[in-house]
Amino acid sequence: STEPSECVPTDAYAILGLPVDFSSEEIKKAYKRQSRQMHPDKGGSASAFAALAEAFAVLTDAGRRRSYDEGEDLPKLSSPDQVSLRVEVEKRYFPHKAGFRLFGDPLEKRRQEKEHQQRIDAVRESRQQQLDAAKEKLSETQQEKETQERLQRLSGHDEF
Repeated sequence: STEPSECVPTDAYAILGLPVDFSSEEIKKAYKRQSRQMHPDKGGSASAFAALAEAFAVLTDAGRRRSYDEGEDLPKLSSPDQVSLRVEVEKRYFPHKAGFRLFGDPLEKRRQEKEHQQRIDAVRESRQQQLDAAKEKLSETQQEKETQERLQRLSGHDEF
């Protein structure tokens, strides 16, 4: 018996019909529901059931899921001058990860203003510290001067 040719989705989340932020209970329910429908004994195809089992295995293993989410399962191109499919996907759909922004950095001015304000605050703090140190030095100098004047007055009283 030949199986009808069908398009089996390759996205693990789509195969199981799950959102990206699924819970462990949700994946178990989704797997049970889909396995009942896709099992070859229940009229499903072996390839669809194998894809379901693989999707479940990938999404329930934390390490494999992280690798899958980062696109490490995507095909590698053989030519060294070509970029990988993963890099292409990141450039197109996640340009902030690649460092490129088609219309520039929307927060660049805000970031520059914040950095400028931080520099101003640092200079102000440094100047305040210098001023405080100068005041303390002046206070110490005044105290020493007053002490010496007192000593002179006291030594002057002893002469009579």
